[in-house]
Amino acid sequence: MNHICTLIAEEKNQYTLLGKASHPVAEAHLQLACQARTHLAKKVAVPNLVPKKEAYYKVFSDLDCLGGKEGVQVTPGGTGGYTMHILAPRPGVFNGSVTFMAESGRSSLGFGKCPSLRILTFTLY
Repeated sequence: MNHICTLIAEEKNQYTLLGKASHPVAEAHLQLACQARTHLAKKVAVPNLVPKKEAYYKVFSDLDCLGGKEGVQVTPGGTGGYTMHILAPRPGVFNGSVTFMAESGRSSLGFGKCPSLRILTFTLY
């Protein structure tokens, strides 16, 4: 609860702020053509938004056919590369996302304990 006091009129106003969080918006959408049961490697750029600190991003995906290292280290103010390895088990269209989440213990991104998210959505054909 927030309190705002005006010293001149000696008024006190009380506010209750409510908010509803939603899922973060994707920063990019990739469309990849991948033949079934054939390996495809795709490198994506992962920027570090903090100019003076190194960041480590853990990587999560909701697709079983996508793999890679569990994280990516990015130099201060630089851009790191993350290579996704894709092996679609069968033909079809697969929709999914890749999330890069900053580890709160190894990177201070100015959001307190709230980790930053970078999400890529992609479609496999």
